[in-house]
Amino acid sequence: GTGATILAPGSTYTPGTTTLGRSLIVQGTLNENAGDTLTIAAGRTLTVNGTLNNAGTITGAGDLVTALGSTFSLSGALAGTGASVLNGVTNASSGASINRNVVSNAAFNLSGSMSVNGGQLQLNNGGSASGLMNVANGGVLLFSGGTYNFASGGFTGAGTTTIAGATVNVPSLNLTGFGMVTGGQLNVAGTTSIAPAGVMTVTGGVLNANGQLFVDGTLQSTPPGVINTNGAVTIGGVLDLGNGTLQTTSLNVIGSGVLKGKGTINGNVVLGRSEEHTSELQSRFGISY
Repeated sequence: GTGATILAPGSTYTPGTTTLGRSLIVQGTLNENAGDTLTIAAGRTLTVNGTLNNAGTITGAGDLVTALGSTFSLSGALAGTGASVLNGVTNASSGASINRNVVSNAAFNLSGSMSVNGGQLQLNNGGSASGLMNVANGGVLLFSGGTYNFASGGFTGAGTTTIAGATVNVPSLNLTGFGMVTGGQLNVAGTTSIAPAGVMTVTGGVLNANGQLFVDGTLQSTPPGVINTNGAVTIGGVLDLGNGTLQTTSLNVIGSGVLKGKGTINGNVVLGRSEEHTSELQSRFGISY
């Protein structure tokens, strides 16, 4: 049939490798063990009101929904084309991976390292982490609400990470892919590094780089985006301010580094450049050195 099966409170179900041909409402505990794959068929929904422990793989074209008050422990994989809406707390740990669209409306916590291999992991209500979120090429990590605190680790990878209305606190940042701040704040306590292949755009909100900032890739800012630094800024790549604002204690353009745009720079500037280049920048940015 097409109706829903109910797993009663206090009951435990270990499905192994199987396909859910009917919707399932879990009021007890569902354990998907490592090495096993639970496939949710198209048009079916796995609804968790109790506890879901996934050390294996949950996939399929059907949907996964966790209810407010439920608990989801993830050390395995979420894959497939169905939607996942997490309204209860999620506790991810080492080995967890995402390869489908996932929206978390409750705290999403991480202990260890996890990966976003595809699809989008959207975090609407903050959380905490003591590990690294690796966003692979084709994957998207979206911080859209609440406060997310990384006690250690942070985010990296060739994919895209966006801060859009959330406050994200990281101890350091080594951006090797694409980063965007469109709203909210990205606060980096230590060193911020934009790797040669990295691109960071600040189009809204604030990037607070409280340690040194090294730009070997591309860092772009446009209003109303603001970049604040409490340490020295070293540009070996491209800093494009557009009409944006950079607040810094020291700005050093070295090697083949390029400073572009018509924005505002507040701070001291040291240029590894000719007097002609220096005069150009003085005129464009209104800076002195």
